[in-house]
Formats: sequence, C-alpha cells, structure tokens
Amino acid sequence: FLNIMHLIEMKNLPKNRLKQYIKLENEEIVYNAKKRGKSIVFITMHYGSWEYAGASVGLYFDSMSVVYKGLKNKIYEEWLLKARSGVGNDSLEKTGVLKKVIKLKKNKKNIGVLIDTNINLKDGEKVKFFNHQVTHTQLASFLARRYDAVIIPAVAITKNERDYTVVFYDEITPPKTENIDEDIKECTQMQANWMEDVIKKEPKFWFWLHRRFKSDYPHIYENL
Repeated sequence: FLNIMHLIEMKNLPKNRLKQYIKLENEEIVYNAKKRGKSIVFITMHYGSWEYAGASVGLYFDSMSVVYKGLKNKIYEEWLLKARSGVGNDSLEKTGVLKKVIKLKKNKKNIGVLIDTNINLKDGEKVKFFNHQVTHTQLASFLARRYDAVIIPAVAITKNERDYTVVFYDEITPPKTENIDEDIKECTQMQANWMEDVIKKEPKFWFWLHRRFKSDYPHIYENL
C-alpha cells in the first residue's frame, strides 16, 4: 500500500516537496563513482520503499533507465510508468532489453535493476541465497563487467512510514580475469550476498511474497 502511495506522490508532487520525504545516506559513494567518470548500475530489491529508492536517483543525481517486468494489467502499468517518470527516470521492459541497455551503457547512462524478482532458469545465474541454490539475474554483472561500470546497491528504509532514508552501499565491482563467465558468476553471487545480508539485518522490510523462488522451487507456491 505504501509503495502505491509513493507512486501517487511521485506523479503529482514537485521534486522539492519529495525531497522533504526522501533523504540520503552514504551518497558520497555515488558522487565518488561519478567523479571517476563511471557509469552506474543501481540495484535494489522489493524492500522498504523500492519506489522511493529508484526515485532518489532521479531526484538527487542523473536520471536512470529502470528495467522492469511487464504487467498483465496494462492500465495499471501505464499509470505506474508515468508515476516513475515524474522524477525524471524512464523505464525499459525487460523483454529484449539487452540491446537497449547496451546502447545506454555505451553512452554511460545509469541503469536501475530490481534483482530479487523470479528469473527463468535459462535467463539467470545460479547463486547461493539463504543456503539454497536459486536463479538470479546476471544483467547488472554483465553490464558492469563488459562496460567497466560500477554496481551500487541501495534500499529505502523508514522508522515512521513517512520519512525515508535511501541507504547506498559500497560498490560491487566484478573481477576481470580471462574467464568472463566466472567473473559474471562471482559478481552475481556478490549481489545475492548483499541482498541476504540486508534482509537478515532487518527482515521486516522485504516483500518476500514476490515469489522469488518460483523457478527453482515451484512446489512451495502450489497452494497459493
């Protein structure tokens, strides 16, 4: 419910008003990457206010293109995308998205990826997550490894459900060896480790009903 309310605010409130509700922590991580001329892949998950986490980039830094999964309800999808564009960000539907994000990365544009969605087995990388093998998107890893970008994780948390703090975490940098596949795999595991650490620290903010494990463990959703 709160994320729906935040979308309404993003669609209708001026940026200076939104900034009253969205503060930053560790923002120097972003500024340092920008000073070095790096393009950034921002990653987050369905945790706290993921809409505010994405909005913070458009509000305080350069705009970014957010990769999203198309919705069955096209009326709601249209409204959702308009709300996200209210802070200067645009959206890229993930079907056939690779060519689009490659073009953006060549021009050093920022990309945003939600990394805790269910991924088809053929489209992801196996990682260890909460002591289980699960399929994880490798998009951020591929972009960072191929285009010398940095991955910066972020989540938006709150203590009173009105004022939010977007916390940026240390850069995740993929290794660069002669084995590209192993580099991408290691970088993807690093992202899963970050996500697990954040959830363990304060699990109440994670929207776990998103069926994160559907591709690998479909039986747990049979009665839902």
